[in-house]
Amino acid sequence: MYSKTNDQHGRIKQYLPLAIKYGFSIIITFYTYFSNKDPYYFALSLLELCAIILLSNILLAYKKTIGHIAHFLLLLIYNLQTIVMKFGGSFTSLIMVTNLAMFRDLKGKFGDYILVAIPLVICTLIPGREFPMKKNAMMAGSALIIVISVVSVSVFEGKYSPVYNLCQLAVSYKDYKNTVSQIENLTSDSMQFYRSGIENGMQKPDELPEKPNVILIFTEGLSRNVILDDRNIMPNVRQFESESLHFENYYNHSFATFRGLIGQLYSGYQFDDLDSNRLISLQSIFKENGYHTSFINTEPSNVEFSDYLAGFQFDDLITGEVSANEAGTMDIYIQDKDAYELLFDTVMDQHQIGQPFFAAIYTFGTHVSLDSPHEQYGDGKDALLNKFYNTDVQFGKFLERFKASELLDDTVIVFTADHATYEDDDFLKTFSEYERQLPTLDKIPLCIYHKGVKAEAFNACGRNSLDLAPTVLDYLDMSAPNYFLGSSLFASIAETGIEYDTIYHHPSFVVSTKGAVIKGLNEEQYADFYEKLMAYTAVKGSDEIAVQLSEKYLSGSVSENCSTLNVVLKTDDESANIWFPVWSEENDQDDLTWYKAEYNEAAREWRCTVNLTQHGSKGTYLIHAYTGDTKPEKRIAATSVYVSQYPPYHLEATVSEGGKTVDVSLSQAGDYDEILFPIWSVADDQDDLVWYCPEKSSDGTWKMTVNISDHCRTIPDELIIHVYGKMNDQETPDFLTSSHVNISERVKD
Repeated sequence: MYSKTNDQHGRIKQYLPLAIKYGFSIIITFYTYFSNKDPYYFALSLLELCAIILLSNILLAYKKTIGHIAHFLLLLIYNLQTIVMKFGGSFTSLIMVTNLAMFRDLKGKFGDYILVAIPLVICTLIPGREFPMKKNAMMAGSALIIVISVVSVSVFEGKYSPVYNLCQLAVSYKDYKNTVSQIENLTSDSMQFYRSGIENGMQKPDELPEKPNVILIFTEGLSRNVILDDRNIMPNVRQFESESLHFENYYNHSFATFRGLIGQLYSGYQFDDLDSNRLISLQSIFKENGYHTSFINTEPSNVEFSDYLAGFQFDDLITGEVSANEAGTMDIYIQDKDAYELLFDTVMDQHQIGQPFFAAIYTFGTHVSLDSPHEQYGDGKDALLNKFYNTDVQFGKFLERFKASELLDDTVIVFTADHATYEDDDFLKTFSEYERQLPTLDKIPLCIYHKGVKAEAFNACGRNSLDLAPTVLDYLDMSAPNYFLGSSLFASIAETGIEYDTIYHHPSFVVSTKGAVIKGLNEEQYADFYEKLMAYTAVKGSDEIAVQLSEKYLSGSVSENCSTLNVVLKTDDESANIWFPVWSEENDQDDLTWYKAEYNEAAREWRCTVNLTQHGSKGTYLIHAYTGDTKPEKRIAATSVYVSQYPPYHLEATVSEGGKTVDVSLSQAGDYDEILFPIWSVADDQDDLVWYCPEKSSDGTWKMTVNISDHCRTIPDELIIHVYGKMNDQETPDFLTSSHVNISERVKD
């Protein structure tokens, strides 16, 4: 009896560490299941845990060293992936890996992480042990469970497998690095992304001044469902939206902040978090229109983030002191209460100067893992509700001060988010009835507010935050050449022909949000998108494009009567020759003409004057600039101008030496099929009137030579020329223009 009891105690003592080791893995699996409520995850994860245990048992029986190493690594992967799933809402993803530098921003849950990390390390380090099982039974059972695990991975494409997901992450990271290398060696034509201007889908409201001030607020991680929640979490923002022009079914284009801010300001994707963008931006267009631009940095102690913001090239990067937390120590960010006070003080100071301003801010207080340092929602037990409620209160105070100030008369507020709220375990618990397909993609707010704004809702139909910059510019009637991938939300996709703004790009996946329906791309669409993404990434980070945009200023100015177009290229480059191809958007480049420019050394610029009568169109004209030695070789710049009316008919009459003939030509006769020149001398009351039918030359000019002797025997003092135009089906011709030609003066010369 004593011996048997000792045996039992011995076995318990022998296998108790293993029970603790595996018990911890089972407990955290249960713990995670209570957050995601996914029975497939729960069942298949436990199945994979059994497979790890049995496979380790086989390897331990075969060779202990290999068995211990495999057992430790597999169980470590399982435990870590399960904890990541618990706190992050998914297994480790590429976006998590590329954002490791920002791990400090998760400080709100450091205590929870440490609380789990310590037992995880201890339990995982407990050595594995071989179970005493009959060899055949062990092999058969292990084989069965392993086969079932492999089949489940295949059926569910590895969605529920911690180990498989890590392997996939390694493959994805390798592909990601290979693509980065390819992009570095890729040359791409920037003009494939060039756009001559912004869509004109909305007329600027009459209530706004010519150049209104603009305040742009990026709220950290805010999905629109938080604003609309029945618990009235953000009443001030909700009321603000109802009083604004706002958009429904509007999505974030990427995730997280490093991609969200720059992507919206430049209307472009980021392949890597810290990629630079040297193209045209919202702030650069405001600068060109005489605005002072500033961005308020709410993470001044974050050097990497501060450097990132400096790359946006605002006139001023403004910051204040980081806020003190409840413990009396300094926080890592400026709390929303202080941030909104800093914003108000900043814009008031800029308003006093008198120059129109564009001020942007990114508020940090709603970042994942944080709780509110000030206001609390209800009993204050839900950190997620607290932080959104606190931000709402601080925004409400700012808005109240704004409405009571002189800013109200000439300033526009644009309120949006850097990206959607991340669907972590807190979000799943707090918004348990709100269904989302992806943890990083959701509908986000976009509101435009000013005094006298017409409060109405626009359906974005699944378009995304790439459209922010062009939408704001369209609303203010500002247009400029750009490389935006998005378009104005006031213009339909059919009008723009652009569909980047219905594609969400995440390092781990790409999906369409077109029609407010989230679905994957087919293979052809995916390949096409990635080809363009790589080309765009190469262009936006190119040193060459940066030089072009900073040193070359191509402009065109149209004369008051729309008869001429003066083209100027200012450049510090030494070019042998410059050519300007010019054409109108009408009729598919049928009026394309190449003009060789002349260099003005004093002004250091290339110039040419275009006779618009030779183009015969109104509307948008495109102008490119090419450099080369003896012929145009390389495109270096582009712009566009708008011609508001058709150019006037241009009639020329040149008298020959001796006054024997007159060469008459008419440029720009529109669509007339026939031109008539009735010509007569001033003497004898039109008794020498002759109607001439000139011929149309290849350049569109109607020309002929008139013999003076056909009108009178002596040289007259003056000839009168009228011009008429006639269509094929027209009985009576239209009078177009006229001219008096002095013959006697030419003969005297």
